[in-house]
Amino acid sequence: MLTAAGFRARELKFGALDRLTLRTLFGVELETPSGAVESLRFLGGSATYLSDLAPDEYKFEPYFELDWPLRNDRKRVRGIPDAARR
Repeated sequence: MLTAAGFRARELKFGALDRLTLRTLFGVELETPSGAVESLRFLGGSATYLSDLAPDEYKFEPYFELDWPLRNDRKRVRGIPDAARR
């Protein structure tokens, strides 16, 4: 069993075939199967929320004749998601 308690990285990428690649604070690049990682903690507010990223493309094909514009952090029925209000 290999443990890396307190191990820190500055860059993390999910690659092909269930692989995880990371660059350590001292510049070494490591690769491991993502199934071997028990948990991740993002420190210092450096994680990017998916809703903060701009989509490459948005195509809406309505089933009924109604417009459904793309808006970040909104639920289907009125307003901001419940989790964001807490």
